[in-house]
Amino acid sequence: MDIPHSLRTLSSPLASTSLQQSQENATKDMAHEIVKLPLDEVFSKYLPLVPSANVDELHLHLKECCVIVNDWWSYFQKDPKDRQEKEDIVFKDLETIFQDIVKTKKSACCSSNHSCDNTVTIENMQMRLWYHLRSHSAVSEPFNFVKDTKSFIHFVLAFAFASLAALGYDPTVKRCCDQSGKLFYVFEIVQDEAHHYFRTIHVLSEYCAVHIPGRGTCVFAVQRCSSFDDTEPFGDEAVLKDFWLEEWVSSEWTIQTYIFNHLEGLKKLMSYPEWLSSIMNHKELLSLITTGDYKKYVMTISHHGEVRLGNVPQHSFPPPIKTCSLALLSITNDLESSWT
Repeated sequence: MDIPHSLRTLSSPLASTSLQQSQENATKDMAHEIVKLPLDEVFSKYLPLVPSANVDELHLHLKECCVIVNDWWSYFQKDPKDRQEKEDIVFKDLETIFQDIVKTKKSACCSSNHSCDNTVTIENMQMRLWYHLRSHSAVSEPFNFVKDTKSFIHFVLAFAFASLAALGYDPTVKRCCDQSGKLFYVFEIVQDEAHHYFRTIHVLSEYCAVHIPGRGTCVFAVQRCSSFDDTEPFGDEAVLKDFWLEEWVSSEWTIQTYIFNHLEGLKKLMSYPEWLSSIMNHKELLSLITTGDYKKYVMTISHHGEVRLGNVPQHSFPPPIKTCSLALLSITNDLESSWT
């Protein structure tokens, strides 16, 4: 399967436009990054695993409860396009069906669940499933959700009973609210088995996150806090950069360490007259290498970490897309240079 990759350079400006215009531009840029797939392929490669036996068992239970009548959903015995009500009224029963499926499943297996919003588009009785990743978006071929009740049950089970990680939630970020009602985020960075927590103070840059595909870079001014539950800020302000990175691309701190190691290696050449004579006309460069002051020309990364959702089943993401499970964070004390 050929997977389209997002553009590094966006065709439409974002920073200088309104949010609404940015969203419209983002939609245009996504046009070439949407892959259309058969429904069973979306189920097998993108959604959390749902055994077919579970679908069959639940389908039988729903028929016994008369939620499914004559192999149609009982709430949709009339074609939606033939109804006179407004769209939100016509399709409101989807919420009831969703709840019926979840309740029946819970009573059958006593499983806990995480509810989520339906990621679908509907035209009359034709439904498409959408799945958005940082590399691209996937959409299924349409299926008749009224008649193909098993496919709809599969969809509901995949989302309603999936773990938060499988649904795409980053377990290292928590959305919080202070006493005044102001929203903020707490980031957890795990480095060398040590857990560090940072609370956002204000946004420095976020317009790149308007696009679904891409690195979704957000930059915040932050302060330390003690944990997800104890969010009282303390210490100096720093800059936190939150972004997604392709799995095959080296991180900023890896590249920086590589450069520093090579510059440190140049110190060993100081004992070779031939090498010294070749750079004697570059006294500033020689001084920077000797003293290590070259580090002041790059941002200082004091903490960094990777977020790999190891508890998400391998089948949940096709191999070319596994990069979307990698989120990178970096902290620097240089408020000016770190995000420009």
